[in-house]
Amino acid sequence: MREIIRRPEAKRDLMDAADHIAEHGGFDASDRFLAATEATFRKLALMPGMGVVRNYGNPELPGLRMWPVPKFAKYLIFYMATETRLEIVRVLHGARDIERIFNPSDEG
Repeated sequence: MREIIRRPEAKRDLMDAADHIAEHGGFDASDRFLAATEATFRKLALMPGMGVVRNYGNPELPGLRMWPVPKFAKYLIFYMATETRLEIVRVLHGARDIERIFNPSDEG
């Protein structure tokens, strides 16, 4: 199985989402969310081609893919895979401005 790497932003996303879910749905729901994300990470590590390729115009994210968290489908896992690693880039709620988050700034 591929090694699962979580970027710092993804770790922060997970904790923010878990806190939000706990606040609005209780600690059991938050625990189920975290368990669902970890199970999905393992599944993606075995079959990384399941996710939909997403191109947000960011050259630092080649081959970025997206997959929803089962039973928490509004939360999306963004990841990149190689033969040996699955890199979790972000875990974001679908209502966020995802294109802006991933698209490099045109300023400058």
